[in-house]
Order: sequence, then C-alpha cells, then structure tokens
Amino acid sequence: MEDSFFVRDIASSHALVQYDCLLSRVRMESDRHVFTASGLVIPRPVLDVFLDWVREEKEASGMEWRPFLRTRNHLFGPKLDQMSEQRAAGLRVVTAEGDDLVFSNATYRVRDRNAVVEALERWPDFQRAPEEGEEAQFVWLEDGKRVLGRLSVHQDRLRLECSSRQRLKRGAELLGRLAGGLLEAGPRDFQSIHSARRSRSGLPKKALPEALSPEVEKELISRFYEEHYRTWADNPLPGLDGLTPRQAAADPKQRDRLHSLLKMMMNIELRKQKDGVPWFDFSGIRKELGFQD
Repeated sequence: MEDSFFVRDIASSHALVQYDCLLSRVRMESDRHVFTASGLVIPRPVLDVFLDWVREEKEASGMEWRPFLRTRNHLFGPKLDQMSEQRAAGLRVVTAEGDDLVFSNATYRVRDRNAVVEALERWPDFQRAPEEGEEAQFVWLEDGKRVLGRLSVHQDRLRLECSSRQRLKRGAELLGRLAGGLLEAGPRDFQSIHSARRSRSGLPKKALPEALSPEVEKELISRFYEEHYRTWADNPLPGLDGLTPRQAAADPKQRDRLHSLLKMMMNIELRKQKDGVPWFDFSGIRKELGFQD
C-alpha cells in the first residue's frame, strides 16, 4: 500500500504545511480523490515510532492492510497522544550553552532607582527596551546577539529573569559588579519547564517581556535563530550518532536519517510561520547539505 495520488481538499490545503503527515480516509468522488472525514495529524517527532508501532500491530493481527486499518484505526488517536506525552516527559530542553532550561528569577531591593538604571545603561550588553509606566526594561544580550535574560527596574525593586540557573547566577554576579552597593539581594525562584507545563499558570506567555513591541521582539528572536543555526551544520548531534549534519550528509548510512530530521525541523518552522510567529527558514541549510526537495 504505497500508492501516491492527488487529493483535492481546499480546507486541508489552507490548514496544512509542507511535511505535515495526515492520517485520513480517502474515497473517489467522480474522477478525483477526496478526504471523507477530518484527518489525524501525526506529529513529526513521533512519526517514525508511530509507523513502526502500526506495522508491528498489523503483523501481530495477521490481517491484510485494508481490514487492519478498517478495524483498528480507533486505536491510532489514543496511541499518538500517549507517544506524544511520553516524548514530552522524557524531553530535555536546554539552552544554547547546554544547560537545562529552567525559568529562573531573582528579586532585589533597590536603594536608588536612578543610580541603578544609569549603571545598567553603561553596560553594553544591557539594551534598553520601551518602558511600561515607571518600569525600566532591559534585554540582556550576549555579544548583541543571544538573549540571556531581561531586567525590570521598579521604583524600589529590580527583577532579573533568565532561562537557566547558570544564566541567573551569571547575571547576579554581573549585577553585583555593576551596582552591588545599590541593591539588596532578595528571594530567587526556579521552575522547570515540565513543572510549568503542568501548572500552566506558571508558563511564561512569551520568552521576552511584554513591553517589547512585536517588531522588536521579532527582530531579537530572528537574530537568535540566525546565530543559533549559523554553525548548526558543523555541530555534532546525538540524533546522528555524534556526527555533524555535514558529515551525515556525506554518509550513505546517515543521509536518510538527516533528511528525516531536516523535514521535521522544517515542518516545525513552517507551522510557526503559518501561526504568525518568528520562524527560521531552513531552505538555505537544506540546499547547503544537498537536499533540494
């Protein structure tokens, strides 16, 4: 059952993006194929393991493909949910430095707000962002490219927010050098991404402060993507058995694996583009590694 044919469905054309995988019934209507009902989108990260499971279930049933799909398709949705949950539970999300992503913040009592703001403005890696009311906002950038955190200075307190314990420690040490005598350290708070997902209320709606305009936010995130993926093709990846994408592209045993990885990453970014959020165009990397489709 490896037939290829064109399916006419305008709604799906508007809803889907390249490399989406849709599980749906198809029938002939006059001289064309159409979907008979709503489909089930298979998340790219679990596609291979899901297809392996389907094949194993089919072999265990002793049935041919058509009767198997007709009688067992009700199992697919729950199984996909289970696989997605298991993957998310075991997923280790890290920063660019390889540290666990942990929503981290530290609060300080401010002795002299104006002096603190002036001290922060003198440090080139703290870029002033639009203010909200009397709150002074700063974005902490590394070499003007990678976002490391943000700071908000109120009349009597300062808040430092980062995405890892290591970045918060580094930021706290920096604040100590820049304005140590003007600040009194207060409580620190840490929340893992898995804990934030469970509580939902603790999950930040944005990675950047709400005071940033959409244009500034888009620019900062785009700059982060460009920097992150600039050397991606030459960084060893565990998913490629420690090879770099460039090495895997030249290895016949790893090339298909790399191609599957690129499809998944491109699918995720195209979904971001469709949702109207900052995204990264993988077409240049794909072309560089010799993939044209």
